[in-house]
Order: sequence, then C-alpha cells, then structure tokens
Amino acid sequence: MRKILILFFFGAILMTVCAEEESNKAKNLLKHDFTKLGSDGLPVAYKVYFDKASKGKATVSQEDGTNVVKLEMPESGKGFLDTNYVLDLKKNKKYVLTVQLKIENQKYSGKGTHFFYVCAYNTSNGKHIYNKIVGHGSSRGWLTVVLPIDTAKRPKLVGAKLFFRGYFVSGTYSLKNPMLVEIPNDVELKAHYILENNKTIPGGFLRLGTLNKLK
Repeated sequence: MRKILILFFFGAILMTVCAEEESNKAKNLLKHDFTKLGSDGLPVAYKVYFDKASKGKATVSQEDGTNVVKLEMPESGKGFLDTNYVLDLKKNKKYVLTVQLKIENQKYSGKGTHFFYVCAYNTSNGKHIYNKIVGHGSSRGWLTVVLPIDTAKRPKLVGAKLFFRGYFVSGTYSLKNPMLVEIPNDVELKAHYILENNKTIPGGFLRLGTLNKLK
C-alpha cells in the first residue's frame, strides 16, 4: 500500500509541477532550473551546443508564467542543453529526476545512433542513466519524463550532471520544469513517462510511433 500511495503522490506532484506551491512541497534539489535567465536569454548554469549539420537554435518563451526552453533542429544532427554544475546527489539515497518535454516532428535518417534523451551523466567516470526517446513523430503534447536515480545501487552516479540531448535527429524539443526530488529509500519507483491524459508509459525507452496507437 505504501508503494501505491507514494506513486500516486508523485504522479500528482509531477502532473502539477508548474504550480509554485507544489514545487515548494516537492523540494526541488536542482541548484538551477529554468527560472533565471542569463544575458544570452537562456537559463543560467546551462550550456547549449548544436553541430553545424542540425542548423539548430535555442530560445526561451513563457507558457502560463513558466519558462520553456525550445531546441529547434531543422536538420538531422546534434543538439544539447546541459547543466554546467554537478547535481546534488548523495550516496545511498534515492531520487527522481523529472522534466516536462514536448517533441514535435522528430525525424532521423535511419542510420546509426538517433534519439533524444534525458540523462544524469558523471563525466568523470562515464557512468550514466537515462530515459531515451526514439522513432519518428511527436509526443502528442507535453509528457513528463520520470527518471529514478538510486545511488545505493549506482554509487558512481554521485557527481553526475543533467543532460538533455538529441543525437542525429531533427525536430523541435520544448522543455520546462526540470526537478530533482529525494524520495524515501523504501520506495520502489521505475522509469516511466506520463502523458497529458494521465496515461503512463512504463520503462525508460519510448518509441514515438507507439503513442499513435493509444486512445
């Protein structure tokens, strides 16, 4: 029963994460979300990279008072939105990393590596964990990416940074409300995605084409 109640609690938090009062309750551990913008008009403590092939650009707009970062990649290539600071992860703890993501018209060549992912990556040792989205198509509105992090099982994730990255894809990627929340150690939470209609897609691997089959 505890597991079920906790999952319902986090489901409610994640689906209303844009509300300030809920954000406060959830105790967002990210030192920087998308709230503060720098002189370049992009979120403070994040760096953007596009390769030449993607012809990409990054912009920030507001939606219901919330900053939305948009990565536009007209051509297939690489597009990154990375934190330049280390996440506040401690040893022998459990966390859930979430972000609301909207994908429009993702395409890829069909050759080699191609995906968009939300990733906690320790660049000093190469250890990482992620939720990955592949295939052609769109997310059908906003979805919430839910990535659990267990530093008891994966201690080398301590020292990780947060990466939002597209590899050899084209499309438009909008992101808002990144959060890192500590959860009790006795809670079992699996990677999943929450759609706008509250449907849940289990697992950390999502193929966009499968969304078209959902009612």
